[in-house]
Amino acid sequence: SNPLSTQDPIAAALAVVYDIPTFAIKGEDSDTYYSHLNAVLDENPHMTMDDGADLVATLHTTRRQVLEGIIGGTEETTTGVIRLRSMHAAGKLEYPIVAVNEADTKHMFDNRYGTGQSSLDGIIRATNMLITGKTVVTVGYGWCGKGFSMRAKGMGAHTIVCEVDPVRALEAVMDGHQVMSMNDASKVGDIFLTVTGGMKAIDKHHFESMKDGAVVANSGHFNVEINIEALEEMSETKRSVREFVEEYALEDGRKIFLARAGPAHQPRSGRRPPAQRDGHELRQPGPCWRVHRRKSRKTRTGGLHPAHRSRYRHREHQAGCNGHVVRYPHRRTGQVPEQLGDGHLNPASTC
Repeated sequence: SNPLSTQDPIAAALAVVYDIPTFAIKGEDSDTYYSHLNAVLDENPHMTMDDGADLVATLHTTRRQVLEGIIGGTEETTTGVIRLRSMHAAGKLEYPIVAVNEADTKHMFDNRYGTGQSSLDGIIRATNMLITGKTVVTVGYGWCGKGFSMRAKGMGAHTIVCEVDPVRALEAVMDGHQVMSMNDASKVGDIFLTVTGGMKAIDKHHFESMKDGAVVANSGHFNVEINIEALEEMSETKRSVREFVEEYALEDGRKIFLARAGPAHQPRSGRRPPAQRDGHELRQPGPCWRVHRRKSRKTRTGGLHPAHRSRYRHREHQAGCNGHVVRYPHRRTGQVPEQLGDGHLNPASTC
């Protein structure tokens, strides 16, 4: 049977209608992720559609026997294009790949508006913080950084951009953001998001100057943008304070929070719709259950007046969008996600 995430109704529909093998679960670790890559390659594909070049890298290393049947492929994200260009320059890329990320409709709209919104959305849902009045530091002012800074500013944050490219830094100033070095920004920021594609954009000496309660997150493809190993070495204790937030208590008493708000802080990175990639239930129409039900206005007979029923159901649904715990049944099985076991994998929904 083919593992199929019950969190993605579109993938489920495609798999059912077109009999497409789908290998994905929510919250997969590194080993599971690579087992999924190899499961895809077991199908002996003729074309690849990649997000980060991990599939291509596997093809060119441990699964070279599959290369013979490959005609071509596409790559969706900036990090993947960088990796592929490096392979091409070294003469190691063995089939043609279209850099989808170079299309204007990709980086101008998906990166800027899509990642910009979903990254901020992930931070809010992971931490439950109020953005208004906070000092939000964006490390990197590429298309994703532009979108995130714009969205944070739109929600009332004081925005700072750290960018080494002088033209992009000037653009950030013209867009209404403060521009400074990470050494200076680390002293004043409340929330930090890395979207650089580079290594150790936030490093040990930055953690040393951060204020107590600072939140650090990454929305780049790989989590190497934050030196998590250095943060762990500096910390006396580490504990999970929320489902997607880890608290690091430093020797001097300060606490720094690592929020798994972006793709690379998941065991498997990559662009995904925020409800799936951030580990939340996918919002979809249907009846819902709240952990704490509100009291409703009732008539003298004790029942809910018909005039209030639709409005009450609307409020119940709206409560899910406002951060309350709401569970929707899967449209095919009728089961609530919490009842589906580890990884929310339901054998009844596989093809």
